[in-house]
Amino acid sequence: MLQLLPEPASISHNHSGTSIISDITKKNKKPGFFDEISLLTVAVCGIMIFACPGCSAPIETYIVKLEALPGFPDPSEIDNPRQIVGTLVLGLTGRQPAIEEVGENRYQFTLAADLQPGVIARLQTPAVHLDLVGWDEYVADNRPIPHEAELIVTEQDMRTIYLEYDRLNKPLLIFEFTEDGQAKFEEYTANHVGNFIMFGVGGRVVNWIPIREPVLGNKGYIEGLLTREQAMRYLWGITMSMKGYRLVIVRDHETE
Repeated sequence: MLQLLPEPASISHNHSGTSIISDITKKNKKPGFFDEISLLTVAVCGIMIFACPGCSAPIETYIVKLEALPGFPDPSEIDNPRQIVGTLVLGLTGRQPAIEEVGENRYQFTLAADLQPGVIARLQTPAVHLDLVGWDEYVADNRPIPHEAELIVTEQDMRTIYLEYDRLNKPLLIFEFTEDGQAKFEEYTANHVGNFIMFGVGGRVVNWIPIREPVLGNKGYIEGLLTREQAMRYLWGITMSMKGYRLVIVRDHETE
């Protein structure tokens, strides 16, 4: 069974201010003009903090274009390229900002500049293929996939792929097969008990498992990834291959 981390517990924040009032009450002193001004200032500042928690964060603006990968139609030939841009931005950043079309194949969006380091740099990550291959021997991680290995499914046989973490906070790439992909995977594992399945990203092995019995179901996961950043780059590269498009920055971001 795949066990994932629970949702982080809610964090409660206690805010000071009652001590000022209690001190005044203890002394039976009616607050004077300057005391009222101080209390009002505290209240107004508190309202500003709660109403605008991100006001101090700079806003970064990005302009990107949509670029088709080999074998996919030009963005001008598809019905809703802006929707694909939005999907890719969501997959890259985990956020869904408004996407504005500002020219021919030019799309603009803004994000608060509190993203983790490296998010926008991932836009330069090349698209990579995810291959699940079978062979009668296992291959060590980070070695090339053997040419003799049998291709079972690729990212095109998957409905979705996303990132989760195990109980030790190590990254897992969770994927869900399409109906056809599930059928191909189940058929191979049923007919090749004793062989190995290797997970390849960009032509290199990142993990492998022995086939001890037919593997059923429409979900699986890839473990053994070294860092969260490595997992995020794999995820982004595979997502581009699944969609058939990538985002390219056409102007450096601006800080307002």
